[in-house]
Amino acid sequence: MSLLNRPNADVLVYPEVVTTDEDGNTITRPAETGIPSKARIQVAGQSTETQKQGFETSDRLNIRLIGWTGGELGAQAAISWGTDELDRPKMYAVEGEPLRYIGSRRTAHTEYIIRRF
Repeated sequence: MSLLNRPNADVLVYPEVVTTDEDGNTITRPAETGIPSKARIQVAGQSTETQKQGFETSDRLNIRLIGWTGGELGAQAAISWGTDELDRPKMYAVEGEPLRYIGSRRTAHTEYIIRRF
């Protein structure tokens, strides 16, 4: 087992689902029920252009879902990992497109950038 395939966190994944709102419009949103998964989470680097000075901070992380069989996550998917100081789950949104690494069968994997919301 590669070090990159060794999970370091347990997360709940809320995949993107298609639903209809009260006006009859088709919308996408995170599922109401999370699916437990193992994940490898690492800090994502930020360019100096996106760093904010002062009191504005945001968590930006790389996540690789280990053994995930639910397909690629959509733009409206959410991930719950850890709890805040009030014991509420910390929720993260998927940012941008999935990062697909397709070098060889043994090293192929998909990562996501997630940001706290």
